[in-house]
Amino acid sequence: MNKKAFLAALLAVFVPALAHGACTTPDISPTVVFVSYDTEVANRAVDGICTIDDLIKDEQPWGSQQAFLTHASKVSFDLFKQRKITAVERNRLMTDAMQPGVGTTLKIKLIAFNDFHGNIKSGEGSSSNPGVARFATTIKELRAANELHAVVSAGDLIGASPLPLARCSRMSRP
Repeated sequence: MNKKAFLAALLAVFVPALAHGACTTPDISPTVVFVSYDTEVANRAVDGICTIDDLIKDEQPWGSQQAFLTHASKVSFDLFKQRKITAVERNRLMTDAMQPGVGTTLKIKLIAFNDFHGNIKSGEGSSSNPGVARFATTIKELRAANELHAVVSAGDLIGASPLPLARCSRMSRP
């Protein structure tokens, strides 16, 4: 084992929460919820801004419920060892983690739109109709919140959009 791998393993033993990864947008739910099972465990920050629900990652695509249970058991045991959750809270988390569908159900959001009649060219438009550039930025922000978000449209995307203003330049004659 090289020095870098040894130090990473040593850190994971003494600071297990570091091994779970960073949270970019913390889950702000008041309690830890797996699918529709409310564990009644307070979903508090336990690793910087990461919450218990963030660390357990029940919404990630797991290969099987067993893979999810193995992960949830390790995370909850690490939190228990660090005294960030009690034995009763760990028991509640693991009991609900074993319920049907937990760790195997994915939560996705559909970002849907149709009848877009905005300005196509960037910089054209008004505050009430800012155009496709701002619309695209909003969609990118929504998709960044969860890699499982999908964008769909029912059509009629440019039919009534104003044509971009063309700039005419005079051609010089030879």
